[in-house]
Amino acid sequence: MAKGKHRTYADKERDGEIKRLKDALKRKDREIEKFKSELKTLEAAFQENIRFLKGKTAKLDLQELLKGAQKEQSLKQIETEKEITFKELEDKWKCHKCTKGILKFIKIPRQDGIFYMRKCNNPNCKHTTRLKKWETTVEVS
Repeated sequence: MAKGKHRTYADKERDGEIKRLKDALKRKDREIEKFKSELKTLEAAFQENIRFLKGKTAKLDLQELLKGAQKEQSLKQIETEKEITFKELEDKWKCHKCTKGILKFIKIPRQDGIFYMRKCNNPNCKHTTRLKKWETTVEVS
């Protein structure tokens, strides 16, 4: 500050800058307090969930937990195998005309016997295979 009673323009400018910095610091402090409060809330909920899970699993035997995990693993394995077979079938019966649809199996009973054909399920494609006589050796899928 200047030596006398009167403040210079430079002193007032620095005071304004200091005030802005103090205000920014207060805002940051309020944000930090808010985050601390949220963290405490989340931590309390996390601890409550841990207590709940411990209470649920306290009655279970370790072998039962391992069996459950093995069942879940085998279910996931079965699911992936089904997805693979579905993809294989989808590739096998893909429409040759539009390559977007899948040829669906249609059985048609008539007076002279049972016949079948395959029709593309794409609404924009009208492709069908020719009518053939049904036999038990025909692949349906």
